[in-house]
Amino acid sequence: MSLWLKIKEAGNHRLINSLIWNFSGQILPLLAALICIPILVDQLGNERFGFLAIAGVVIGYFSLFDFGLGRAITFIVAKRSAEKQDSNKIVNTALKFLLYISCFVLILFVLASDLIVKNILTVSVELKDEASTAIKVLSIGLPFVILSIGLKGILEAHQLFKKISFEPFQTGYYFLFSRRYVLFYKVACFYFWGAGIIRVGPIFNWF
Repeated sequence: MSLWLKIKEAGNHRLINSLIWNFSGQILPLLAALICIPILVDQLGNERFGFLAIAGVVIGYFSLFDFGLGRAITFIVAKRSAEKQDSNKIVNTALKFLLYISCFVLILFVLASDLIVKNILTVSVELKDEASTAIKVLSIGLPFVILSIGLKGILEAHQLFKKISFEPFQTGYYFLFSRRYVLFYKVACFYFWGAGIIRVGPIFNWF
């Protein structure tokens, strides 16, 4: 077998493995959700579960604040690695920028939490204080979410898709099952929100 065919075969094998790991990382949390969501709706009630759902959506939209730097980091690291050049300085600058921006937005969310509950969210009177506290706690997770995007970009640049695939599985498992566990202890609604900030933690395990 020629060298070219061996390289092509190795590339196809790596692509298939990457697809399998990515698919597994996405589908397993969905299966966990099918089990946990009906239980959560029953235990929390419609209004509190609505807050839980919004928490997940908000955490997802936090990724918009990376301003495309996650993909840029992937491109730069991959390009410089292929050219045998160092990219540490550029990556460090990008990560610092993400940290500063996320901290600024965090402060805005904390200061505006009462206004958001009063003027944007429609909640019952007894849940207003919980909702305001929930937004403050959830905002603390913003720097972790944004930085994890940049770090994930580095893993993608080095084609470490197996490691990346563990992140949605671990975080999805935590996001769902941790709430099912604490239900038995009658924890306040904002803890269900706040726990979501930790779901981005596993991506940091690889650095």
